Amino acid sequence: MKELVLASFAGIIKQYATEPMTDPDVLQALFDLLVDPFDLKDKTGKNISVTKETASDIMRRKANAHPKLMAAAQRAVVPTEERELLSRLAKKDRKGFLAEALRYVIASDNHERGKAKTLWSDGQNTVSVMVGDILSMAFNKKFNKGKKIIVVPVNDAFDFQIDDPDVYKPKVSVKTIHGKFVDRMWKRGISPMEIRKNVLKSLGGQGLAARERYPIGTIAVYSMDDDNDSFFFLLALSEFDENNRAHASKEDIVTAIDRLIDFYDKQGQGYPIYIPLLGTGMSRAGLTRIESYDLLKRALLSARGKIQGQINIVIYTKDQETTLKKEEE
Repeated sequence: MKELVLASFAGIIKQYATEPMTDPDVLQALFDLLVDPFDLKDKTGKNISVTKETASDIMRRKANAHPKLMAAAQRAVVPTEERELLSRLAKKDRKGFLAEALRYVIASDNHERGKAKTLWSDGQNTVSVMVGDILSMAFNKKFNKGKKIIVVPVNDAFDFQIDDPDVYKPKVSVKTIHGKFVDRMWKRGISPMEIRKNVLKSLGGQGLAARERYPIGTIAVYSMDDDNDSFFFLLALSEFDENNRAHASKEDIVTAIDRLIDFYDKQGQGYPIYIPLLGTGMSRAGLTRIESYDLLKRALLSARGKIQGQINIVIYTKDQETTLKKEEE
């Protein structure tokens, strides 16, 4: 069966059209399902539109839809705009088809499906960058079937208690990868206490009662007991102050990356590893996403002599346009 990506879907639409449509025409008609209802603008402040060059790249599967379209595709398509495009198609079997298919193909296209861009390779050993949600990759059995390692940055005490922002001295925010990891585990029936117990066992810690701090770059290995093929390198990246606010310096990030590379060399067993951007957001390291990406990329390429496996830098979908802009120039 032909892979259902945006290019093939657009081709199907052209076949069903009651009048001839060019590639830019059909893509623009599809994108308008999202552009108008969600008021999606490009960098110039104009509605996102399709040029001949863009259409050509998409139809040849050399480019994705605009990142804002990818994000909007996760939401419902507005019925008014859907009916307008449907009126241009043959009537047979069209009801309810367009919105569902469009949401699928845009959200699942190319980079969203974990397609990596290789930065360096030597035989089976690679350093690559890809776009996606690293935790979705971790818990999706269809993504890269087989054993894989997911890096989750945590604090130096390996806390796993998620607190609301209004809680006095909150420990772990659900807005972070750390917090989202705990939340996903909780939904799978694994409590924060169980996670911490297994993590401290991995570290040879003093027990649940002792809130021991570990050096930046310390890694605890966590694997689930079910049939999920992912296991996690929990990487101590930031220190908590007396108010449980995370703090890290650029030097801390470099140290953590170096120790992660060494640990993967010794413990990775050649399994592919997926690393998010480090030092942005609530770690308070003060790095922009571009700076974090450049730092991580330089460190990995400098250590390529140690790499025995596939290392993947994962850029969160909504950060693709700004973080990878320089990479694509």
